[in-house]
Parts: sequence; C-alpha cells; structure tokens
Amino acid sequence: MKIVVLAGGLSTERDVSITSGSKVYAALREKGHKAILLDVFMGIEEKIDSIDELFENGYDFTKSITGVRTEIPQLDEIKAMRKDKTDSIFGENVIDICRSADICF
Repeated sequence: MKIVVLAGGLSTERDVSITSGSKVYAALREKGHKAILLDVFMGIEEKIDSIDELFENGYDFTKSITGVRTEIPQLDEIKAMRKDKTDSIFGENVIDICRSADICF
C-alpha cells in the first residue's frame, strides 16, 4: 500500500510532528508498505521525475535535516527556507503526491 506520512508543518509543534512522523514512517516501511515521509509545509521543491519512485525508494525528508531541535522552532526561519516564500499550508508537490497515495496519514 502507498502511504504518505505528513509531518513537520508550520507550528511550534513542528519538531514533535517530525519525531512522531518518523516513527510512523519507519513502522510502515518495516511492515512492507511503500510509505514516504513528507514535510507538509516544505513539500518537495525540486523537480520530481516519478512520484512512484518516491514510494519505491521510501522518500524521507528527514535525511536532509541535521536533527530535531529541543527549543521551539522559529517559524519565520522555517518560512524563509521555502523557495516559493508563500504562506500556503501545503508545500510544493504535496497535493499531487497525496493524490498518488492510497492513504495519507
């Protein structure tokens, strides 16, 4: 089953969401599902050749971050990291990726 685990987002609970989303993602992959871990706010800003490949390869956005912080995230800093600089809840490609999944968690 293709499952998108949405985590992160833009709130003071961002890092808690990343931690719990990572655990859900790992458990789903361990059970044999084609799960991916996607930051709902940041999305995937680079060009995607194949959404199916994301599921096959187990895309995990946390591989590109250095760790979860213990202090409350500065939301302005997170907004500034997004290339399109919009305040939209959903980052680039999030909706299209979710449409390709069987389930979004």
